Amino acid sequence: MKRVMFVDDEPNVLQGLQRMLRPKREDWEMYFAKGGEEALNLLQNAPIDVIITDMRMPGMDGATLLEKVSKLYPTVVRIVLSGYSDDVNILRSVVNSHQFLAKPCDYDTLIATLNRATWLQDYLNNPFLQRLTSNTSSLPSHPSLYYEIVLMLEKPECTIKQIVEKISADIGMSAKILQLVNSAYFGNSKHITSLVQAVNLIGLNTVKSLVLSLHVFSGFNNSKLKSNLINNLWNHSLLTAKVADRIARMEQLDRKIIEEAYSASLLHDVGMLILLNNLPQEYEPLLMNQMLPDIPIEEAEEVFFGASHADVGAYLMGLWGLPESMMQAIAYHHTPSRQNSREFNGIALVHAANVLTNEAHPIMPRSETVRFDEEYLDGLGLRGKTDEWRKECRCAEQDETI
Repeated sequence: MKRVMFVDDEPNVLQGLQRMLRPKREDWEMYFAKGGEEALNLLQNAPIDVIITDMRMPGMDGATLLEKVSKLYPTVVRIVLSGYSDDVNILRSVVNSHQFLAKPCDYDTLIATLNRATWLQDYLNNPFLQRLTSNTSSLPSHPSLYYEIVLMLEKPECTIKQIVEKISADIGMSAKILQLVNSAYFGNSKHITSLVQAVNLIGLNTVKSLVLSLHVFSGFNNSKLKSNLINNLWNHSLLTAKVADRIARMEQLDRKIIEEAYSASLLHDVGMLILLNNLPQEYEPLLMNQMLPDIPIEEAEEVFFGASHADVGAYLMGLWGLPESMMQAIAYHHTPSRQNSREFNGIALVHAANVLTNEAHPIMPRSETVRFDEEYLDGLGLRGKTDEWRKECRCAEQDETI
């Protein structure tokens, strides 16, 4: 049974939640705390899976509570449920919360959010990797891109178009912007997967606050890494996104699929970035084929960590509330046959683009082990398309900008 805690200083709000969630008593063990101190006391005695807190509370506000929870109980999924819309305080919550829901929150939205949060903990059933990933509040950005964006934002004449071009080439910033725009804070009823649309909806002032004032982003700077893997990873991710975009346009797929495939392809190896940033001494030798040699990287990761980088990346994107279709594309980019869809969608595009990019522009010694899932492509009637796609990959490689 999953344990869910609700925190609010308004007794009427807690009573309303109790009434609303009565049908879920057989699925969840629920706790209701009248503020941050009471919540922390309960956490000492009960292993909570998900905490949902108001932002504006006397004594200890929601942002402070979640900061303490992230340090003391890092595997807990942290969600804000608030009607408070002060920009500065809401953006403070971005650092230590996984998702933001707005009051009043309807039953279906609340249940769907909690169901996904509890399901994710079973999906990555590895306490060590859960702690590592849940406490990732932001992903490091490519150093040169980060400093270019900082300089750009400090100029009064900076435009949204210029910022979109830079952000759409960076893994860390793209993931965080998509997390923010898919929160209820921006009032979107539909999931947003287009980075252009995301930055336009968030607005230039919010991007400036995230980068210049709140310091949510930072350049990757891990001196323990001995190789050029980080530059290679960014180059590979950006090229994979370009290849996916070209294939989708060549196949005349729906615009939404094209936009989603670009974003999912850019983020498909986000799990590698998490592992390299947190466990460089353990993970770098694995990537460089110095440990468990000559087997696919996802299999080596399963043996060494108990989960693959695809699992780790999908888990974080799921925690951050990104659309399920993007999460699936990240989770199955090496193993698309493991999922049930037999449509030419984002999963197929990210899988194909990743294989083609590794063929044409290998980033590490294990790149030759990345191969097409031929049974999967046969099922979609796409195996004969791979030679055409290779031509598109070569065109995309010529346009590489990092």
